[in-house]
Amino acid sequence: LDETDRQIIQLITKAADAGLSSGELYAKLKADEAEQRTLRNRLSRLEKGGLITSEDIDKAGGHTRRWKIKKTA
Repeated sequence: LDETDRQIIQLITKAADAGLSSGELYAKLKADEAEQRTLRNRLSRLEKGGLITSEDIDKAGGHTRRWKIKKTA
């Protein structure tokens, strides 16, 4: 994991069971529109790697995901 991946994991961990929405994560990382696409790719990679999980959420303003640390058994 590089520094950005570690920062993402740290932010999601701090959010505990509530997790963070994609928008909240972008805001905390101060990501502009171009960087948001890169962050979505990173989040997908971290999810495929088994480190985090996502849940789709439909909001009045559109669609987002809530990211959480994957619980281990």
